[in-house]
Amino acid sequence: MASPLVRWLAGRSPEQLAGILLRRPDSVHATTGSRPAAPPADLPALAERLQRPAGLEAALHTQPQPSHELLGLLIHLGRRRRPVPRATLAHHLGLPAADPGLTGALDRLAAFALAWPDHDGALHVPGELIRWFPHPLGLGADAARLYRETPAERLRQIVVALGRPDPGPRRDDAHAAVCAALGDAAAVRDLADTAPPDTRDLLHAMAAGSPVATPDPARSAAQDWAVSRGLLAFSGWRLEMPAEVATALRGPDWAPPFTPEPPLPAPVPVPAGALASESAAAAHTAVQSANALLDAVAATPAATLKTGGVGTRELTRLGKAAGLPPAEARFWLVLAHAAGLVAAVHDRSVGHGMDPVHYAVTGAHARWQRLSPAGRLTALLRHWPALAPAALAAHRGGFGPAGAALVPHPVDAVAPRLKAGLLDLLAALPEGVGLPAPFAAGPAVGWHRPLDRPVTGDRDELVVQLWEEGRLCGVIAHGALTPLGRALRSGTGDDLDRIAGELLPDAVTTALFQNDLTVVVPGIPDADLAALLDSCADRESRGSAGTWRFTAASVRRALDDGHRAEDLRAALSAVGRLPQALDYLITDVARRHGHVRVRPAGCVLHTDDPALVTEILSTRGPAALGLTSVAPTVLVSPAGVGETLAVLRAAGFAPAGEDATGGPLIRRPAPAAAAEAGPAPRVVAPIRDHGLGADDALHLATLLLGAATPADPVEEARRKIAALRPRSRPADEEIALHAERLDGAARATLAACVRERRSVYIEYVNAGGRRYTRLVEPVAVDGEFLVGWVPPLSEEVSFALGRIVSVAPE
Repeated sequence: MASPLVRWLAGRSPEQLAGILLRRPDSVHATTGSRPAAPPADLPALAERLQRPAGLEAALHTQPQPSHELLGLLIHLGRRRRPVPRATLAHHLGLPAADPGLTGALDRLAAFALAWPDHDGALHVPGELIRWFPHPLGLGADAARLYRETPAERLRQIVVALGRPDPGPRRDDAHAAVCAALGDAAAVRDLADTAPPDTRDLLHAMAAGSPVATPDPARSAAQDWAVSRGLLAFSGWRLEMPAEVATALRGPDWAPPFTPEPPLPAPVPVPAGALASESAAAAHTAVQSANALLDAVAATPAATLKTGGVGTRELTRLGKAAGLPPAEARFWLVLAHAAGLVAAVHDRSVGHGMDPVHYAVTGAHARWQRLSPAGRLTALLRHWPALAPAALAAHRGGFGPAGAALVPHPVDAVAPRLKAGLLDLLAALPEGVGLPAPFAAGPAVGWHRPLDRPVTGDRDELVVQLWEEGRLCGVIAHGALTPLGRALRSGTGDDLDRIAGELLPDAVTTALFQNDLTVVVPGIPDADLAALLDSCADRESRGSAGTWRFTAASVRRALDDGHRAEDLRAALSAVGRLPQALDYLITDVARRHGHVRVRPAGCVLHTDDPALVTEILSTRGPAALGLTSVAPTVLVSPAGVGETLAVLRAAGFAPAGEDATGGPLIRRPAPAAAAEAGPAPRVVAPIRDHGLGADDALHLATLLLGAATPADPVEEARRKIAALRPRSRPADEEIALHAERLDGAARATLAACVRERRSVYIEYVNAGGRRYTRLVEPVAVDGEFLVGWVPPLSEEVSFALGRIVSVAPE
């Protein structure tokens, strides 16, 4: 016989079932170990996946507060795995069964297959949900369950202590009498009022808080009074309060909580057109700030701390060079790292355990600079919603140096989900209004994401930091979501590109030269213009108009870099009209430049015989080296000593090598050595998705329901689903992306151990900089963490891949 969930799924339309598949991607591409599985073959397989603990947990994290409140009540009312009639649920909430808020919350639960009605409207929930609701509504088990194993004599004593008539020797009668007595809420409250003060305090504390407590010898008298009257019961080694007692002590007006709307403060009006103008200004500043930070990193790479990451002192230096506060420098550095514009560089002189010594720009940085301003912005923005580090939250709470960037931290795990809750909250606001202040969003985001609480720090404070990140990116303005933010939230790349293009004009290719030797670029300069001005002038300011100043030192710097005066003058004239003062400055600096010229030389040839110099210059082989005569008996070769000696000897000459001091050059054969491994290629992380689009979901739903439509018959759906492959990132790619302290060989070793489930010794450096070695039996690679069983500890532990410094198979 089919389960209630299978029967309910079978009654869905293809579109409704496709919606469930899209909202619950774990049901389509569930994983076994570290390998993704194929899509489900039928509805029973789909129902089984929808009730797996990992998928349920992921779905619960997406649910707002009313969903959790209803699930808690449904689990409490259906303790014995019984379906709960909708009318019963509404009665306990004090609402009519057709209440719109109740209907909307139940529809949302059904859309995620977290609760569903049967044919007569009674509501079911997955049995596995009980692990996340061990005490739903803060209530323990009911009296019938707590006292089901209690002997009859003990039950009779409780009934008499409660002031009820002796029910007689039959256990069933005594059990029913205890349940009836504890179900009399008014009598329970009157009894609790007559209790000793310590007992009364204990009962009210447990009724308002946790329904279970550990027996306390110091309060044994208070506990014994309550136990003797059945107000508390022993459940194993703990004391538990029956649900009827807790409900009674909460008062006659208490009802299960149900909050269908977020706790929003009064919104404030947003002036017409203000969102677009503020977003455009922020987007312009964002591109300029990211440019400035990356220019600073390109000029001088960011050094790392011994414990990993970029410290406060280095961030202050980068911020000063870019004209940014250290917190904003941290944010743009982290976002650029996520976008692949900055990466760690390792010291390969220390063997297999390679700590990053600094962070430098990558080859993608040059390509990014050549994008339009809108393209630069969207290349960064696409990584912001899933950006795990809460970059503006400087406090690390004991998990690394305060203020450091690119250091793993537990708070980072909830940052993307709270960010999604913040975007959901602002997207739900009516047009033309916004929230009055960032701190007003914290409770409402908590309503959207009640399970997402940071391990350290305050959630409301973290939401304020995420709000500020959105403001810096041009996603949030005036307490509302900007058009750029709405496009980013929708995930539609074309809309994001279009709106960014409307906000940001094309890069500026011309400049305004001033008589005071300054030059102004009214906008974001393109890569060639910025490179030209940076090469021969000193940047003074950024913003809506960037300013550079020409000095004798800056022009000399350009000439030192190989520019000729006439070429420099022509390049500058091509982007604007040069004032006479600048033309004179270039001419004056060029007139005094280059009187001493330095040419690179590989080695020097000297002899006492001028005729031999003439012979060497006239011989075909040595002449091919490009030798230059600098004196009658001295030649300069652009090639190195070894190559020059070989060419001369091949031509029949018998040269002798000298070292730098003029002594004989003695060469010894070098011992055979393995070739040094090159740097591991950077793996560009794909967008984390499950490879399922709306069309794929509809095809799969059609196949599972066995329903054919003229436009897409079952056989066509079967063919398309057979071609559907999950696109989760393999473990070796995760290791290559995140294990930055390992070389290529060590990464391959670790990936092989994970793949083959072989034990491996890892050398690990914790947040405090202490190194230790652990024997790990790998279980899986989950994002940037290696999950493995540690035999000495007899537990499963997660290790940040970025903190593993060496590996060795067992």
